[in-house]
Amino acid sequence: MIAREILDWWNGPDRRYRIMASPVQAVLESRGPGISGWRTVIGFYPSGQVAVPFGAYSGLNTGIGVDALGTDEFRTKANALFGFNGTEVQARTPPGWLTIERSYGLKAFCSEVADAYLEAKTELRVDSQQDAST
Repeated sequence: MIAREILDWWNGPDRRYRIMASPVQAVLESRGPGISGWRTVIGFYPSGQVAVPFGAYSGLNTGIGVDALGTDEFRTKANALFGFNGTEVQARTPPGWLTIERSYGLKAFCSEVADAYLEAKTELRVDSQQDAST
């Protein structure tokens, strides 16, 4: 099953997933800037629908936006991958979107988001250390 394969792939010291009960979904998370140190990458549902939290990428929940995830280039690539129109804040694909064929693009997208989160967390830490030393 594609869902199990994605969860098994999403493995590492800076990655985790949660299974939510209501609504039933798997949420991929990465270490990133914020109070908890974890940020949502995507969510996906048993129906094959994928949720992409563009609002979270821009800091809607944490107040800490991630610049790399707010560029026109990033959004254009995401729109092309998922079939979005570019205005959604909490975007969702139609049910059945998640297939083996699309999983390769989804994995690349998730890796890009996780990398941007880690970079932003590192930059935030460096900025905080510089502020403390001045």
